[in-house]
Amino acid sequence: MCLSFDSSFLVQQIPVGLMLLGANAEILFCNALGCKLLHRTEQELLGTTAFGANWQVVQAGETAFTNPQLLLSQQENLVLGITNPQNGSYIWLLVNTQPQDHVEQTICTFSHLPEQQSSQLSLRHTHTRLEQQNQVLLALAKSKTMAQGDFNTALDEITETAASTLGVERVSIWLYNSDRSKIHCLNLYEQTPNRHSSGAELAAVNYPAYFQALQTERTIAADDAYNDPRTYEFGTAYLPAVGVTSMLDAPIWLEGEMIGVVCHEFTGGVRHWTIEEQNFGGCVADLVTLAMEASQRQKAQEALRQSEAKFHKLTTHMPGMIYQFVLHPDGAVNFPYVSSYCWEMFELEPEQIQQNAELVLSQIHPDDRYSLDESIAISAETLQPWVWEGRFISPSGKLKWLSGASRPEKLTNGDILWDGLLMDITERKQTEAALAKRERYLAILVEVQRRLLADDTDGSCYTHILEPLGQASGASRVYLFENYRDHSGQLFAYQRGVWCAGGVHNLALANLPLPEIFPHWIELLARGDIVAGLASEFPQPEQTILTTHHILSILVLPLMVNSEFWGFIGFDNCQEARPWDSLEVDLLAAAAAAVALHQERALAEKSLSQAKDELEIQVEKRTKALKDANQQLLVEIAERSAAQRALQVSLENLKKAQTQLVQSEKMSSLGQMIAGIAHEINNPISFIAGNLVYANQYTSELLEILRLYQEYCPQPGAEIFKRSQEIDFDFLLTDLPKILESMQVGAKRISDIVLSLRNFSRLDEAEMKRVNLHEGIDSTLLILQHRLNSKNHNPQIQIIKEYGELPAVECYPGKLNQVFFNILNNAIDAIEDSNRGEGCKNQILRTKDELPTIRIATELIANNVRVRIADNGPGINEKVKARVFDPFFTTKPVGSGSGLGLSISYQIIVESHKGILSCASKEGEGTEFCIEIPVWQNVSC
Repeated sequence: MCLSFDSSFLVQQIPVGLMLLGANAEILFCNALGCKLLHRTEQELLGTTAFGANWQVVQAGETAFTNPQLLLSQQENLVLGITNPQNGSYIWLLVNTQPQDHVEQTICTFSHLPEQQSSQLSLRHTHTRLEQQNQVLLALAKSKTMAQGDFNTALDEITETAASTLGVERVSIWLYNSDRSKIHCLNLYEQTPNRHSSGAELAAVNYPAYFQALQTERTIAADDAYNDPRTYEFGTAYLPAVGVTSMLDAPIWLEGEMIGVVCHEFTGGVRHWTIEEQNFGGCVADLVTLAMEASQRQKAQEALRQSEAKFHKLTTHMPGMIYQFVLHPDGAVNFPYVSSYCWEMFELEPEQIQQNAELVLSQIHPDDRYSLDESIAISAETLQPWVWEGRFISPSGKLKWLSGASRPEKLTNGDILWDGLLMDITERKQTEAALAKRERYLAILVEVQRRLLADDTDGSCYTHILEPLGQASGASRVYLFENYRDHSGQLFAYQRGVWCAGGVHNLALANLPLPEIFPHWIELLARGDIVAGLASEFPQPEQTILTTHHILSILVLPLMVNSEFWGFIGFDNCQEARPWDSLEVDLLAAAAAAVALHQERALAEKSLSQAKDELEIQVEKRTKALKDANQQLLVEIAERSAAQRALQVSLENLKKAQTQLVQSEKMSSLGQMIAGIAHEINNPISFIAGNLVYANQYTSELLEILRLYQEYCPQPGAEIFKRSQEIDFDFLLTDLPKILESMQVGAKRISDIVLSLRNFSRLDEAEMKRVNLHEGIDSTLLILQHRLNSKNHNPQIQIIKEYGELPAVECYPGKLNQVFFNILNNAIDAIEDSNRGEGCKNQILRTKDELPTIRIATELIANNVRVRIADNGPGINEKVKARVFDPFFTTKPVGSGSGLGLSISYQIIVESHKGILSCASKEGEGTEFCIEIPVWQNVSC
């Protein structure tokens, strides 16, 4: 049985709210008063869970009411508070429930608590909630992660705590980008899946109203996010995607600038955010600010610690002393700070220098103390940076160089404070001195090289290079010796040059027996080693010799010429026992090597000069022999070239003769064949033609007799009549004369052809005779008639004859007919190639009315006859036209032409008839051959 109150007037009049709940505490019915008490419409209530999570229900003990199934059991005077959807305040109700027997339904009644009790509960609930929020905020503010500056962990704690305290599904923290065109999600916490994420972005251009509200409002409390004018822009995509219905957003401020926002997003329908909740949201945003400041402070402290560590490491390992130096108004000075490097520099501890500045100042070299005091005074007066370099002497007696630099600052009490650095630059100064010395030596070395290159002697004069070497090295004397052996083979040294410093006398040494005086030195020098040192350091024999000549130190460098011990250069010092350092030895050795190289060059030039003289003699002899051989060779070449030219001329003449002979035999054979064919045809055709006359006469007489029979015997017998019908007698009478007439015409045509063949062959006219050229042209056309007719895709070629009045011409008729045949045959080939698309690249584009044509014109010019044969084929280019009369030249495919036709024609016209054969053509305009021969020939064959 199911209860139903829908139409019960009595139920509607009950003075309490009444709901009928289903098996899952869903609302099946609610009376009008109940809807009013709950501030919700019946449509909003039906089907929803009574006192469910969307109502934000709390109990009188300030605990959340989270189990609506409790209402399905009997409850008496249960005090529950629900949020007013219109203003967010709490509505306190006294609820009673009674389950129904035999049905899974429960009757729930509820009414307002008395106003005083309701107010007390609301006040107590608000107080409890504020206290809870304050405790949460205080706990977050005292969180260890906040104190340690662990920013990301702090954000996790803040978002999780805010979501739990406000009972929202999502809490996120967003920060502006650099140009404030977007906000970027730094931390998003979702309560149900209990997860954190980041990375989403929202652009200001898409949500202008929301971004504007962030700039002006403490919090954005959007109860209905879809309809709130500040957040409605999210209703298109963002809100539906995440299921958010209400939003509470609080801007984040840092150092007077709004840098982001904290978003609290509710997903259970429209929610009214109380003032306490809005304040809590603002406090959460302030906590984010505190977390950011703590993180920045932690980073700054860490950076400071690292900076201090780096400074300590720097001062410990830096090859210099960091210091503070103070000059007081009364002239007193002191060092408030000195780094530990002061020991390496001044052999003093920092505390000693701080207690007594004079311990450092007293170490300054006496010659540099004035410049130091002066530089300090100038810097103090002008407050310009102090820079100084000078020498000092340490307590252990070491001479060092130091360099100082600092910036002065005038303090309020009148003191001048310098913060600076003192560097030990002893090594740098020594390096600079060494470099200066090296540069000086290098300059001398360059000068020595220049003087050696400028020396135009044979290498026998070295005095001019010893002076700069002596001055650069500071030696008392410099001398150069060359080795030689006497007739007995004993080794001696001969002095080739010497230089002495002022006040020093020359030793005037000559012809020194080296093995006797310095045997050990000779062994060293012969190996390329040097001899250097103080006189007192050498063994007794050498020491005695050196002391005798007042030499205190000496340097001897070998001169190795072509890998042989050629001589040596010596440097001695009789004024100071100064050792020779490695730099001096290296550079002076380079100078010695340059001298040795110069000597090698001098010897090489001398050898080269001798070799040149010998070579010139050999070249002169060889040149004379080559000239003689060349002259003989030229004579032989000339004779051979003449023989080759004669042979080439003979070969060409033989080739032409062979070509002419082949072509003549070919034409002779063709003429004989044509004449034989004409003779064989002429006899039977003459018989046929002669008998056709009588056959025609007899036939006419028979037909006359038949006519008379028909006239006088009009009624023939039946058999005669039948037979006449079968043979079509009337047609036979009319057609028989026509047949005979056609036979006469054919016989006449054959006779003409035979005559043309005889005219073309001219077997009886092999000698020069006077003939009619037109007959030869016509005979040739008759021979070529089969090529002029249309066939396949080639249209008929029309012949246009423009014959002039010509006299009989003295010529070789057979040869001339051959010329006509070759030129006309080539013209027909050109036209056919044009029709097939071959030949010239630029083909002729003929109109439909333009036919392929060969035009033949003859005329008499003075004593010459001119024959022009022109076609409207594709024409030929200049390159082909230049070779058109060359033997064996052809543009036709292999096997289609021999290349002899026009060559032989040219020989026939030019050589046999003393005439002219020329060709005129342009691509696309056709070709014309012009034949011009005398009417009378001056010579006869």
